[in-house]
Amino acid sequence: MIKVWIELYSIRDEKTENGGFETAMYTLCEELKSLGNEVRFYSKADICSFEQLENAIISESVDMVLPIFEYEYYDYRELYYYTELAARVVRIWHDVSSICPKVGCHRICGEPDFCIFKGDAFTPCRHFERSRYQFSLPVHNIFLCPYHWIPLFKSYDIIPWAVGYLPQCDLRDKNGEVIVLVGKTSNSNIRMLVESLIEAGERVRIIFSQWNRNSKEFKKIYRGEWDAYTTIIPAYNIRTDYLTVFSGAACLVLLTDFYETYNFLGHEAQRTGIPVISYTQSGGLDEASSAQFLDLNQVIQALKSGAHRKIQPKQIEQANWADIALKYANIGERNRLAHSGFKGGPI
Repeated sequence: MIKVWIELYSIRDEKTENGGFETAMYTLCEELKSLGNEVRFYSKADICSFEQLENAIISESVDMVLPIFEYEYYDYRELYYYTELAARVVRIWHDVSSICPKVGCHRICGEPDFCIFKGDAFTPCRHFERSRYQFSLPVHNIFLCPYHWIPLFKSYDIIPWAVGYLPQCDLRDKNGEVIVLVGKTSNSNIRMLVESLIEAGERVRIIFSQWNRNSKEFKKIYRGEWDAYTTIIPAYNIRTDYLTVFSGAACLVLLTDFYETYNFLGHEAQRTGIPVISYTQSGGLDEASSAQFLDLNQVIQALKSGAHRKIQPKQIEQANWADIALKYANIGERNRLAHSGFKGGPI
């Protein structure tokens, strides 16, 4: 058995406001506990410095810590001085844009470009060498999908997330509503998309990214002008409300201006038989997308032509959360044996 601490943005019982990271961490917690491990959540309201965190994990004999690495008060260069903590830290890179300042909109900037290639060899750019994230630190790193620059890190695993908490099923109706996600692209883009669909005679089902500013702003400014043509789902818990979200839909239009390391909604749609339409080069969303387009105009033209009724949901092999949790547990067990003085071979 290992003891694990997981940091969350905030700890709450209500699951309708969770983003992808919280969804993953709550699911990981459940699976780790089912394997007999002890898991505790904490937030920056509890601990907000490496010094506090190291003192706490030593006092509580914690084997593995999963901090939210992008918080500004975590300067990972300090971990060279907090060796007990560094030996237990596992960084989950759910957001790679924070590594390099050029990555804001991936469709403009491409994937993080802090590597300079010379043949098969590559070296980090100066920004990354100076970064507070410190790729050479003796901490373990977990990535959700493979990147060419991952070998820059001293210790890492590639462990994707999954949506196995939903049943594999076919909820699609090719003549049903078009689901549109609000929140991951500008509200002006969403307005243009929805109005184009309404003009084309399509019924629209609007759902919201649970956590971000665009979603909250849209809810404030919307005055019901589309009510006659749309179904609006202001909040949901996907585990209990997946039928409300997906059942009878023709497709999901998921337009994101972010680099998606893993996109839960896209994979949830795929698992329930709903094809996904997205922008090209959407990172981890590409895997779940049945059709991709360069820009909003191309998306609108495809939908107006009825192309969304002809595409099929992507067939992909989903990881299993029990297997994912076992991989994390093995990392924690390795940490436990290391800080307990064990000098044997690999576990």
